[in-house]
Parts: sequence; structure tokens; C-alpha cells
Amino acid sequence: GPTQLLNTQLGVVTLPGSGSGNLPTLNGTATIGNNALVSGLAIDPGGVDGIVASGSGIVIEDNTITNARRGINLRETGGNATIARNQSSDIVRDGIFFNDINQTADTTITVANNTLADVTGDGIEFKEIDESTTANISVANNQITNTQKDSIRFDDIQGNAVATIDVSGNVINDAGRNGIDFDLIQGNANA
Repeated sequence: GPTQLLNTQLGVVTLPGSGSGNLPTLNGTATIGNNALVSGLAIDPGGVDGIVASGSGIVIEDNTITNARRGINLRETGGNATIARNQSSDIVRDGIFFNDINQTADTTITVANNTLADVTGDGIEFKEIDESTTANISVANNQITNTQKDSIRFDDIQGNAVATIDVSGNVINDAGRNGIDFDLIQGNANA
């Protein structure tokens, strides 16, 4: 896995075993909240969600997720979230799923350099960007292969939400429906 550094009163220390190429294994779900990092794990949750996160200041990077209901499930996200360099395969629902982005403050979400394969649902889905949210979303340089639904999907942008969305540099193969889908932009929402 990646080299893991820890700030201590003695300075920066490299965690033992990190950077070795071996990922610690988690057989279950990693659940995190505000200002949290999940990095460098091999996650096999046995058919339930691999990582569940809510809040702001979320960073999920350099993980391998297999055999999950949803690879990464982000609920009620606001503030900043970065999902980068994860590998997910054999996913029953969605590879990366954002649900209910509804904070009134600025929200910045980056989904970059992930590899998703063999996903029964959507590869990456953003559902319900609403209320008075101002969201800046970047979905870039992901590799998505063999989704049974949409590879990248934005659904239900509504209310007074303003979403600035950049989708670029993604490689999509074998999308069951659409490579990129925008659905239900309504109310006073702008996307």
C-alpha cells in the first residue's frame, strides 16, 4: 500500500509496513464522518457497503474494494470530499455513490483516478443535489468498465442548487446504458 505518515510530537513518522505494497485487509465496512481519511486498505465487506461516509472533509484514497453492495457510499455530504486512486470491482449496486448533497455552504467534490469494473448499478452516481447548495464537482481521469447502468450519472439537481460540473479525461468501456447521464434538473436549479 501507500506510505502512511503520522505527525507526532517527535516529527513525521512512517507507519510500520506502509509502502510495502501489501494492503491491510478489512472484512467489513469502514464508516467515517467529518474530517476523516481512509487510505491504503483492501476492503472485502462481503456484500454490504465497503466505505460509508457522511459530513465534510472526507478523503478516501488508495483503497481496493471488492465484493460490495456499494463500493463507496457518501451520504449527506457537504464541504469538501476527495475520492482518488481507489480500485473497486464486483460491486452489486454503485461503485461510488453520493446521495443528498444539500448543504447551503460551498461544496467541492473531486472524484479522480479511480478504477471501477464489473458494477451492476452505476459506476459513479450523484443523486439529489438540492436546496441552496453550491456544488463544484470534478469527475476526472477515472477508468470505468462493464457497468450495467450508467458509467457516470447526475440525478435530481433541484431546488435552488447551483452545480458546476467538470467531467473530463474519463475512459468508459461497456456501459449498460449511457456513458454519461444528466437526469432531472428541475426547479430553480442550474447545472
